[in-house]
Amino acid sequence: MTEATALEERYIETAVGKIYSRTAGLDTSPLIIAIHGWSQRNGWRTWEPLMAPLADAGYCVVSVDMPGWGDTPALDNLPLGGARAAQVVIDIVNGLQKETAVLMGKSWGGGVAVK
Repeated sequence: MTEATALEERYIETAVGKIYSRTAGLDTSPLIIAIHGWSQRNGWRTWEPLMAPLADAGYCVVSVDMPGWGDTPALDNLPLGGARAAQVVIDIVNGLQKETAVLMGKSWGGGVAVK
């Protein structure tokens, strides 16, 4: 793994609190946000096998633990879904100080990505 593809642990400051993530690639590269599925208790690790190859291809890949998964605390006792989950992703992009991102989601995360 090169320096650009090494996984970096990062907490992203957002309007809803800190979101845990792992990042591969240069911050100056086009951004990909990777969103795990509902039943994936492995959170960000869902995308670990793809992170270095995507970073090598010139992207900054940020794989997150959505609120209530892994190292990101739940927002509250309300379910995270639909427009609420989509807003969290917007908050993540804003927290990374980016204007745009490619969204990559698996299962539930795919539904969040298309909202």
